[in-house]
Amino acid sequence: MDSRPTRHIGDILKERNIEIIGADPITRHGFTQVPNFILTMKELSVGAKLAYAMLLKYAWGDDACFPGQLKAC
Repeated sequence: MDSRPTRHIGDILKERNIEIIGADPITRHGFTQVPNFILTMKELSVGAKLAYAMLLKYAWGDDACFPGQLKAC
């Protein structure tokens, strides 16, 4: 059994991030990765996929997010 402490994915990825000097204007302010299986699910509407992407954006630094009603709208 692995006895190492669990690390948050954000901490792990910080070590693997590459800083691109002169990044293009679109990615300069960050981006959000959405799993491909979410993007290809026919059962989810475009709005549901976008809502999921926005929740991922807010939850990136923590293990969870609780956006208020104004943020969610």
